[in-house]
Amino acid sequence: MFDVVVIGGNLAGATAAINAAEIGASAVLVERNKEPFSQAHCGEMLIDTEAELLNLDKIGCAKNEINTIKINISSKEKTFKLKTRRIIIFDRNFVEKRLLKEAEKSGVKLMLGIHMRDFKPPHEIILDNNEIIKGKIIIDASGIACQVGRRVGLDTKLKPKSIGVCIQSRVQSNFDANIIKSWFHKPYAPFGYAWLFPLNEKIANIGLGVPGGQKLDLAKLLKSYINDMTNGKYKINSTFRACVPSAPPMNRLIKDNVLITGDAARLAHPLSGGGIRNALFSGSLAGIIAAKYSLGEISSLEPYQDTMQTKILRLGKEYNFKCKISKNEDIFLRNFGMAISTICLIHRLFPNFLERLFTKFSERDKLILESYKESPFILK
Repeated sequence: MFDVVVIGGNLAGATAAINAAEIGASAVLVERNKEPFSQAHCGEMLIDTEAELLNLDKIGCAKNEINTIKINISSKEKTFKLKTRRIIIFDRNFVEKRLLKEAEKSGVKLMLGIHMRDFKPPHEIILDNNEIIKGKIIIDASGIACQVGRRVGLDTKLKPKSIGVCIQSRVQSNFDANIIKSWFHKPYAPFGYAWLFPLNEKIANIGLGVPGGQKLDLAKLLKSYINDMTNGKYKINSTFRACVPSAPPMNRLIKDNVLITGDAARLAHPLSGGGIRNALFSGSLAGIIAAKYSLGEISSLEPYQDTMQTKILRLGKEYNFKCKISKNEDIFLRNFGMAISTICLIHRLFPNFLERLFTKFSERDKLILESYKESPFILK
């Protein structure tokens, strides 16, 4: 029997397995794909203070540092320019491959290209090849499907409007590599937003995300947005579709010997759909807590729930705000426009305030991990 079994090998799952193994627990990671999705199924964006956990320079990961965001709401453009911080567009595929290598080097048994067929509580994972593996602690990092959580009776059902539907293309054209562009609501992304994240001057991730339940031709909307952002001069290298949770996070992230992390726990931000930072944090924390509990260093898994509670409450408030402003178009545009205008005004009057806030959140996450483990480990 393994001390820790992790289901799902993306950011949350890989970091959970690495942290568990680094503490000394025996760990196995089960991932249905033989290698990470290529192209990565996300926008590949982090604030630089958040990206520090990944040691991008040290591991040789390509990245683009950006300090300017242009936001369009109802054809009114706002410019937000960072003073001291930077937004990082990075190669997520590269990072995930490195994470899996680091996991294996740390002693994690990798089972790639293998699907979890069933779970028999409390310990048995049944794989699609009929093999059975057992774990003292099970970490569910299976994404929005929440494969283990569903089987232990957690409420994993999501209404169509609580699922963010995304489509993104890797586009070749000419871009300003120092500007991120986003367009809220119509004509491209009703009650959502479209984005342009440049990887460099020649390649950008261009996509859109909207609440589910709308009858939309996403491919047509994306093509229109790409055409307008490139003046019709572009080449599409690849395209993907994906779903992310756009719901309040689960109230309970523990059930018996099961911990829920990342998108499986609905830890993506309801407004932006961004979930990388919370995936890294929740995965790392789950791995640390699971390992220490299985090794007898702590007497309960509850520190995971207690530590995540602040994030759960914050994401819940964000979800309530999203619901409040999404009742109709006028309310959406008025409230979202006011929110963006207020943020831009605060940033203009107090240019360091928001950037210090970003730094504070990231530093707090690192200190929390350090409090459970001698040093935070993601990639070396």
